[in-house]
Amino acid sequence: MTRTAPVVALVIALALAGCSPSRRKGPTFASGATGQPVVFAAIGGSETIGEGMDNPVRDAWPQVFFRSALTASATFVNFAIAGVGVATAIDGELPEVRDLHPNLVTVWLNVTDLLRGVPATTYESQLRSLVSQLKKLGALVLVANTPPVERLPAYETCLDPLHHPGTCPDGVLRPVPPPTTIAAIVSSYNAVVARVVASEGAVLVDLHGALLPSAATGALAGPDGLDPGDAAAALIAAQFAAALRHAGPIPPLHR
Repeated sequence: MTRTAPVVALVIALALAGCSPSRRKGPTFASGATGQPVVFAAIGGSETIGEGMDNPVRDAWPQVFFRSALTASATFVNFAIAGVGVATAIDGELPEVRDLHPNLVTVWLNVTDLLRGVPATTYESQLRSLVSQLKKLGALVLVANTPPVERLPAYETCLDPLHHPGTCPDGVLRPVPPPTTIAAIVSSYNAVVARVVASEGAVLVDLHGALLPSAATGALAGPDGLDPGDAAAALIAAQFAAALRHAGPIPPLHR
């Protein structure tokens, strides 16, 4: 799926806010520091777009988070681009986020970098640069760690190409490392996320811990075996909402 243009996404978000009677299905606890509107920007890849879902505008995790966790005055723009890593997001997503001047930003960027073999040291310097620049906007930044990639169905097809020929997603490092190696890389990436979050004053969203209990069954993955399905999207949105709830009020807008 190609990226939805930010302007189109914003129009859709505003239409959902103003026209749908089901705009709020859960508690709306998040607001600006002085009760002013919240401008929410999502940075990420295909997971954040809702790749493979039947109705990503409704069911992708940022949409679920937007509807259930933010106040009715909030607006939302999804800047995610399919297949990006942190470096590409800095070049392709960050400039447009700056133009929006949001006061709430979510970042979920790790699976693509990991599957492409980006070293943890490189990933750390790039993630730190991205989060640091987002914090300079005066936004509250929620950063997700890496889910248990070694338990995703798509990884298993890449690991066993003789039984699953031609089904390994594009961009995955070949040959595919064994599960223990992938799990170790996931741990190193998550240590990076924890360090960056702590040093840059961002907020950690523990997707690894949330998704681990159900990952072994494959039930949380969508049709491609890699990106979240409906159940995972709801769980991911709930984790972001929980992190936001514990983070305190969203800062005022800086225009």
